[in-house]
Amino acid sequence: MKVVEFLKRIASKTGVVRLSDEPPEAEGGGERREAPAIRTRVVSLTELLDQDRKAREKVAAPASVEYTIDFDQIWAALKIEVFAHGWNVERIAKYLDSEHARGLERNAARQALLALLSAGGVDPGDIVRDAVNKDDALDSYEQYTHRKLLERGEQRRREIADLERQIGELGAKIESIRAVQAKDEEAFGEWLQRKVAKEEELVRVVSLVAAEHTVEAGRVTKV
Repeated sequence: MKVVEFLKRIASKTGVVRLSDEPPEAEGGGERREAPAIRTRVVSLTELLDQDRKAREKVAAPASVEYTIDFDQIWAALKIEVFAHGWNVERIAKYLDSEHARGLERNAARQALLALLSAGGVDPGDIVRDAVNKDDALDSYEQYTHRKLLERGEQRRREIADLERQIGELGAKIESIRAVQAKDEEAFGEWLQRKVAKEEELVRVVSLVAAEHTVEAGRVTKV
């Protein structure tokens, strides 16, 4: 709602529009007529996003597709009013960025703009409504994208939790395998000790029954 807040701050200074909580009086002192209400619309953006995602899915990450939607697409999706005279905020911004307007002082640029609008039969209130409607549309779209962000965040937290669980299970499995290997190595060491003892026994027996041979553990060598 930044546009409305801005208008309330500067309306009395610019004189372009007059914001009042009271409806303006009719000319000639008649009954007051109600000021035209500024209409805002909030509709689903599912169709817009589905169409845009197909065109962008090759270049945009699915998680961030909402951020690739052009503002013009948001205006169209939310059915922002398009005036028959063809003037809107964007057209005025383009005029203000023109070489001619940039060379003017602020007040002169304002007077030139009002004269241009008057020549085209454009009510400045139409531009104000256009700005307010688009500001509301941006607020609505922000709420939508923030909700999607929260949904993706929750999904990612679940995925992270699942991966952490798997990591924990894999870590336990790794430790189990290491323990099995350690026991295997320990058993091999015990077997080597029994092997050495058996070789010593073989040497002792052979050395007694075959005095003419030189016997060493692991082999028998004839003298």
